[in-house]
Amino acid sequence: MTKIQIALFTGLLLAANVALADGGSVKGSIAYTPEMTWDYNKDNKSERVQYWVDIDAETDGDQVKGEVVKYLKNLDSGEKIYQFANMQMTGTNSLAPEEVTALSIDGDTARLTFGDITYTIRDSAAYDEGEARTFLSDNGVNEKEYPILAGSVTVAAR
Repeated sequence: MTKIQIALFTGLLLAANVALADGGSVKGSIAYTPEMTWDYNKDNKSERVQYWVDIDAETDGDQVKGEVVKYLKNLDSGEKIYQFANMQMTGTNSLAPEEVTALSIDGDTARLTFGDITYTIRDSAAYDEGEARTFLSDNGVNEKEYPILAGSVTVAAR
C-alpha cells in the first residue's frame, strides 16, 4: 500500500469509529396488524384487539441496552396482553420482552436486532404527509414489510 492509500484507509476507519461512537436511540409503540375481534382469553366474548410492539433501545456506539416487547392490545380497555389463547384455541401464546443485541442509527432510520429478528424502522416524523408508514422485519429467512397502523417511533442519533 502506498502512503496515500494508507492515509485514506486510516481516515475511513476513523470516520467509521466516530459514527459508531455517536450512538443513538429508538423508542416507541406501534400497531402492526389491523384491528380484529377475538376471544383471546377463552371467556366466550370476542373483544377488539390488535398486535403492538414496544421498542426501547439505545447505544453509545459500543454497548447496546434495551428491549422489544410484542403484545396483544385490548383496544377497549387499553390492556396489554402477554399471554393469550392462540387463534385456533388449541393452546396458549406467551410473549416476553426480548433483549436488543444490536442497534445502529443512520439518520432517521434505526436497525435493531433481538433474538433472530432484525427490524429496520424510520422515525415517525420523517414521513411525508400521506406517505405509508412501514417497517421491515427480517428473521434471516424471510423479509416482510409491515404497516404502522397506529402509534409512533422516535429515532434519535447522538
